[in-house]
Amino acid sequence: MRSASDAVRDGGSRVVSFFISRKLSDRRQASEILHTLGAGIARLHPDAQATILDALKSDDRLTQLALCTQVEKLLLNPLRAVCGSNSPLKICLLIDALDECEDLDELGGPDFLGAILQTIINLNNCHVKLVVSSRPELAIRNCFTSAVGEVADCLTKEIKLHEIDIDTVQMDIQKFLSHHFAALAKRMRISTPWPRSSDFNLIVERANGLFVYAATVVGFIQDRRFSPTERLRELLETATPRNPYDPSPYVQLDQLYCDILQHFLGPDNQSPDSTLCIRVRLVLAAILYSFEALPIGTLSAFLGLRPAEIQAIVDGLAAFIVLNLHPEPTPAAHASVVDFLADPTRCRDPRFQLTSQSAHACIALRCLAVMRAALVTVEAPFDEPHQVPCLSEAMTDHLQFLEVQYACRQWHRHLLFVTFPMSSELQKLLVDFCEKRLLLWARAMCASGLYHDFRHSLHSISLWSQVRGL
Repeated sequence: MRSASDAVRDGGSRVVSFFISRKLSDRRQASEILHTLGAGIARLHPDAQATILDALKSDDRLTQLALCTQVEKLLLNPLRAVCGSNSPLKICLLIDALDECEDLDELGGPDFLGAILQTIINLNNCHVKLVVSSRPELAIRNCFTSAVGEVADCLTKEIKLHEIDIDTVQMDIQKFLSHHFAALAKRMRISTPWPRSSDFNLIVERANGLFVYAATVVGFIQDRRFSPTERLRELLETATPRNPYDPSPYVQLDQLYCDILQHFLGPDNQSPDSTLCIRVRLVLAAILYSFEALPIGTLSAFLGLRPAEIQAIVDGLAAFIVLNLHPEPTPAAHASVVDFLADPTRCRDPRFQLTSQSAHACIALRCLAVMRAALVTVEAPFDEPHQVPCLSEAMTDHLQFLEVQYACRQWHRHLLFVTFPMSSELQKLLVDFCEKRLLLWARAMCASGLYHDFRHSLHSISLWSQVRGL
């Protein structure tokens, strides 16, 4: 999408963008998208800025109203002001990874997206475009269908990445690899030409149109702890030749992921039950399946591992684990890693297999363990059955830690993915929580201002218990 943004700018349009991430709380909500786009438009043109300021002055509760109302006041009207001014602009609104917006399946989600689409339709005679990237989620497709309707063909253009001509994609991959190899050769003072043309062409061929393969290759080779030339040699020696009769486009990517994991574990960890294998699966589960991005320090406390142990895994798998440094070092990974580890037909090595159910079970167990340590049992018995315990000073201190906050907010969401029969350890912790800490958790949630989340959690767990026959 950054390339698309650059192309739009080269065409003379001013770009206002929002890049959504499910892992970051301030980058996954519909209101954040809207407010960021509105602020961006205000910075582009004084008439838009004046329109938004007037709207905010006339109603100081505007940002708390229904999203469709906010779209009208903070998006539609400012854009109309720009289009009707003496100095109109060509504006492109760019939203990346719309499928990661957490509000689209909620009650107001379709109204929000529909209102944005209707805004673009209403401004059809103006120089305003909307560019959206997304996986083909049903809720999003339905919003486009209902909002655009019969004028879809003349107002919209759908581009399916898997239908783009493979030669065009391979050419882009060549450019991507050439740029990074040249930069790496310069930084590491490697004699050029490097790599050899035959090796370079082989990597491009094995990418088979998948940019994620090329990006992972670059990540593997540029690991500063190793020689780039040696890493490239290892990669070329271990990669499986392409089978023209295998219809899967992921054969080379799967082999690459497997090679990276095997290289990190080494020859001494052949059993799935080895300490390092268990630790790697636990860390990957937390990175790939947590509902919020957790910094390494928080991951350490949450998983009960030393920061150095987590950092070693992140460094060793840096080819497909990205470390976002701001505001704190926070690991993340491409969605294709999740798909690979969860599919036993693609990830055939049991040391690495990590299904959604097993990952969520691991995280649910850690949530309950963290809460067992933080939500200490009250010392005095209740005088009345309906009394809710007060928070002790120690508990109040514990609630300041991010791992405790995450466990309190998200334990129920992870538990919803757990299949029966659950492990004896998870069952034991769940019984302990329900018998000794449920009221303490309720008080902690409400004291933290999370009353709505608390009610939603109770409702979800109640339904889950009924379905499971508990």
